[in-house]
Amino acid sequence: MKGRLGKTLGCLALLAALALPCDSRGETTRAARRIVSLAPSVTEILYAMGVGKRVVGTTEHSDYPAEAAGLPTVGQYMSPELERIVALRPDLCVGLSEATSPRLVEALARLGIPMFLTNASRLDRMLDSIGELGAFLGVEEQALRLKRQYSERLESIRRFGNKAGHPRVLTIISVSPLYAAGPGSFIADMVRCAGGNPLGLDDGKAWQGLSREAVIWLKPDIILFAAHSGSIPEWMRQYPLDSAEVVAIDPSLVIRPSPRLIDTAGFLAREFHRLSAEPTTPNE
Repeated sequence: MKGRLGKTLGCLALLAALALPCDSRGETTRAARRIVSLAPSVTEILYAMGVGKRVVGTTEHSDYPAEAAGLPTVGQYMSPELERIVALRPDLCVGLSEATSPRLVEALARLGIPMFLTNASRLDRMLDSIGELGAFLGVEEQALRLKRQYSERLESIRRFGNKAGHPRVLTIISVSPLYAAGPGSFIADMVRCAGGNPLGLDDGKAWQGLSREAVIWLKPDIILFAAHSGSIPEWMRQYPLDSAEVVAIDPSLVIRPSPRLIDTAGFLAREFHRLSAEPTTPNE
């Protein structure tokens, strides 16, 4: 047990040490002109900040905005391929701290390719990462302005959502196996902002495996269906879940910790009001 813990802590220390915002000379890489994005959400953030023209590669499923869809890809965001990254001659890689392996960070560091890791595990951290990444890339003023705009929109949605009756919301992100976004996820933060009460078996876990019986036991008022593959199971529409409203939504609008979560929060707030017969519109 101690050996496993020591190995884990060692990996975390290595990740922290290697993923520093500097190049091999210890200088900041604000002038980075060939950026490889290692997650679809990171790609969206880079374009939102106005540095999309610097992006030369992405991971698969980086399909927003439209300009990003035509860029070369370096593999899946959970397992990008080192050779394909190196072939693009990047002077910076940007990834998610919760999804980027220490082994990849170390390999890139040995090749003199710096890595910037963002933490988007919660909605507020996603907003903070915009300011941090913007400062690192030399567009701090623009990034902070964007962060402020997003924060103001979220606050407006939150005020509107608080009048929606706080429905019990279960967000399904996978059908086989059956998985939901738990109360400890950025998705749950978005649901709360919209006025909902996110459900799960463990309040601290972000992603939770469920059984059919667990879904029934949770007694959701709304099932937010955001699974990439598979249709809505028929049993979710049958007794005793037939009283729950099933809302299907594009998974990319839910499972990516990107600025589009704010649009989704606004949509959900309106849906929650519609379902509670509140005919008003948020001032976004």
